[in-house]
Amino acid sequence: MAALAILGTALFVLLDAHYNAMRLHDVTAEEVTLRQLVETTVAKAEVEVLTGNLSNSGDFGQRYPDYGWTFDAALLGEDELIPLYTVNINITGPSEERSLTFYVYNTAPPEEVSGGSGSNLFERR
Repeated sequence: MAALAILGTALFVLLDAHYNAMRLHDVTAEEVTLRQLVETTVAKAEVEVLTGNLSNSGDFGQRYPDYGWTFDAALLGEDELIPLYTVNINITGPSEERSLTFYVYNTAPPEEVSGGSGSNLFERR
């Protein structure tokens, strides 16, 4: 009887450790997925802001059908030489939502930023 009690206790401890390891694996896998999707959205938002699109939304396709993204950008300040934008992104998932705010600045010449026509600081007269 004593051997069965010890064996039962050992089996209980091993099953509990296995359950905790499986739960930790699921939590870690979702965290890694969310971080990768945040990085993807940051890169997409940065490129879109630099091309003049200040908001957009979408999903991540068939591989991640339950996840979606949005971003909104706003010009911060009045500097015509180097426009600075504040960008807010949101990632929505099946069990969690993530938000991130970052800054993007455009170092292109002012004529490229303003569309190439009109007055700018480097225009020759």
